[in-house]
Amino acid sequence: MTINKTGNKGIDKKIADFENQLTLPFWSEKNRAMPNHIGRSALFTPVQRGARAFCENEVVWSRTDVAITYTGLRLDEADADLWMQLLHHYRDTRSNKRIYINRSDLLYSLGKSRTSTAYSWLEDAMTRLQGSIKLKSKKYVISTPLLQKYAIDEINDKYYIQIDSQIAQLFSNQEFSLFDWKKRLRLKYALAKSLQRHIAASSQQVQNFTYANLLQRFKRKNQNIKYLKRDLKRACQELVEVKILTHFYLEDESIKVYKNKNISK
Repeated sequence: MTINKTGNKGIDKKIADFENQLTLPFWSEKNRAMPNHIGRSALFTPVQRGARAFCENEVVWSRTDVAITYTGLRLDEADADLWMQLLHHYRDTRSNKRIYINRSDLLYSLGKSRTSTAYSWLEDAMTRLQGSIKLKSKKYVISTPLLQKYAIDEINDKYYIQIDSQIAQLFSNQEFSLFDWKKRLRLKYALAKSLQRHIAASSQQVQNFTYANLLQRFKRKNQNIKYLKRDLKRACQELVEVKILTHFYLEDESIKVYKNKNISK
């Protein structure tokens, strides 16, 4: 959508402000970004192998200052990586603009080999990202698919993609987190990626998460806490190895993590 200038300063300013609302912010090539309302929710979670559940207006765990519902196939951390990579192509760009992405390059940017299995996964994941969210915060209400449109140009091995302009609103007021992409791709354990998202969405260097809360965030409501603690230990060890965390403590009722102050997220 393009709006022509009118010559009236007041109206043209309103047009410019409106168009800025449709534009994603710019971040560096080494980073990827995710809106905080999404990053600290349970929209993306570690998913067990097998058939994925279909969610119909499912209430997504989130902070009390935002309400999220989701319709679509359950999304996992690999889907989160793909969504961030697609958003990366939109940085500093009008969010409702159609853009083209080479499929082979897309797989490479996700750290995946260019095999038939990987191409099949990519096609399935692109379809999953067409699931829709409704998000209500104190400042706005949006209702949109994560990926509005996509199609394949098989001759040139490209996708054309388009996201709804409402996605840009999720980035307003600097409400997004940056992720060092090389470090993100080094994380092999899905729970480590989930923890990274929740940790990144807060500016606090020292953060404390209760086990009861994490069972809800990670959709493990019926799991014994001792197994959650075992998995958290493995996840945090990975985050320490890539220097996202400096150290962590598994306490009786919660886990305390210390974010590396020398990195942004």
